Amino acid sequence: MYPESELTTYRKLLHYGRQGELYLYPVRRTEYPDEGSEEFSAKVVPMMRSWFDTEMSKPETQFQAKTLVVEWIGNRHKTHEFRRI
Repeated sequence: MYPESELTTYRKLLHYGRQGELYLYPVRRTEYPDEGSEEFSAKVVPMMRSWFDTEMSKPETQFQAKTLVVEWIGNRHKTHEFRRI
């Protein structure tokens, strides 16, 4: 038997009332240096994936709707985590 695809896994999570959303907002190139772009690809995207996978893998008794916000603050990315009520 073939291993379960990632898409199938996420469809199952959606079936149980869990979902993920990703919103990206533009930053002016003059305000976002190449180093920021490299950091986003190399560090921020893997961190966001890990955060999402961790949240989705929690049992129903521990699951809380949360929002992860990543912003560029001029010289680095800053993360914030909010619990939605």
